[in-house]
Amino acid sequence: MIDRNLGSKPLDKFVEGSLYPKDMPIKERIKDIQEKNPYNLSWEEAKRQYNRLTSCKVYLNDTYQVYVYVGKETDEIYDDELCRLGMAYLSIKRLDRKPVRSWTDLQQIKNALCENGQDRWAVELYPPECQLVNVADQYHLYVYPVGFNPPFGKYPRGLPWEDEEVSQ
Repeated sequence: MIDRNLGSKPLDKFVEGSLYPKDMPIKERIKDIQEKNPYNLSWEEAKRQYNRLTSCKVYLNDTYQVYVYVGKETDEIYDDELCRLGMAYLSIKRLDRKPVRSWTDLQQIKNALCENGQDRWAVELYPPECQLVNVADQYHLYVYPVGFNPPFGKYPRGLPWEDEEVSQ
């Protein structure tokens, strides 16, 4: 039997968290967004960003922070039909700000934080340079509704070599 985890260990459990301390005034939160953003956001743009960030759930473990947007929260990202069917968007970053390069970690995050995650496809996109926004080591998974199969990259289980024992 082939070990599909390739030696990776399970991630620590995620707990729901908050983007800002509960006692921090909203105006300070918006100002914080304005100051940390490299694009010199206006007050109104920072306020829109704050509203978007607070419309999702935030999960944390010892390594990752994940913003989870589901359904109507994703309406700026997906078409209405995919929103209605439960499309999810995960924005993932390491707490230490280092790059994420563990496919298995991203798979475990999808499975843990999306309803029926183990039964859903997710994709990560690499845009043309003219649309690239790369200001942090932050990763984005677009998680399709249960039962939706993308028209690419599908490899069914039960391939002939999967029954072979792997010698080490």
